[in-house]
Amino acid sequence: VLLNSFIRRRNKAEKDHRRRHTSQNLYGFGFIFVLTSFGLYHLIVGPYTEIPSDFWKHLARVGVESTGMADGSLGQSSVSVNNQKWVSPVYVVHALVARLLGTNPLELVAPVTLVTSCLFLGSIYWFTLTLLGRFGLGNGVRTVGALLATALTFVTVGTASFSYVRYYAYFPTIFAFPLIYGSAVIILHYLERPNNNGWQLLLTPVFLTTMWIIHRQEALLAVILLAGI
Repeated sequence: VLLNSFIRRRNKAEKDHRRRHTSQNLYGFGFIFVLTSFGLYHLIVGPYTEIPSDFWKHLARVGVESTGMADGSLGQSSVSVNNQKWVSPVYVVHALVARLLGTNPLELVAPVTLVTSCLFLGSIYWFTLTLLGRFGLGNGVRTVGALLATALTFVTVGTASFSYVRYYAYFPTIFAFPLIYGSAVIILHYLERPNNNGWQLLLTPVFLTTMWIIHRQEALLAVILLAGI
C-alpha cells in the first residue's frame, strides 16, 4: 500500500512537471511569435515619424539632454529650454544610451522604438495570459487568447487614426503601461493568496512612484484601476 501510494504520488508529480514544462514552452513560443512578427513589421515600415507627429518634440528634448550631458548639465537642459518644472528621466536615459554608444539619438530611433514597442506588446501578452488563467482555460486557449489580445491592441488601440504602439513608441508614456499591468497582477495574486504574496505588495508603490515620475496621467490611471480591483 505504501509503495503504491508512493508510486502514485511520484507519477502525479512527474505529470504536473511535464504539464508545467509544456505550458511554459507554449507560452514562450507565443511570446517569441509576438516579438518576431512585430520585429519584421517594424523592420519593413520603420518607426512612426510623420510630421506633425509629436515624435520630433520628444526627440528634440532627448537631443537637448544629450547636448547638456556633454556640458555637464544632466537633466537640466530641457527644463530651461521647454520651460518645464522637471524633465522626464526617459529623455535622460535615451540621451545616456546614445552617449554610451557614441552615436546621435536620431540614429537610435529605429532600435529604441522596436524595444519599447516589444516591451509594450509583450506586457499585453503576459498580462492576458495571467487573466485567462483565472478562468481555468487550457494552455492552448490561453496562448491563442493572449495572441489575439496583443494583435487587437496593436490594430485598434490608439488616438484618432494613430496606433498607440506606433505613435507613442518614443514617448515616455509607453514605459508606464507594463508597470500598470504588473501592479494589477501583483494585487490579483495577493487577493488570491494573501499569505504567500504579501511581500510583492512592496513593489506596487515603487511602480506607482516610477509612473508618477515618468508620466503622471498613467500613475492616476493605475490608482483608479487598482482601486477598482
